[in-house]
Amino acid sequence: MENKENNRIRIKVMCVITDGDRVLAGHGR
Repeated sequence: MENKENNRIRIKVMCVITDGDRVLAGHGR
């Protein structure tokens, strides 16, 4: 059960990181 929760958190974190990269790329940094 804990593994599933960790996987969900990892996916959420990865999504946030990719979103942040997109924002930075949009700003041209």
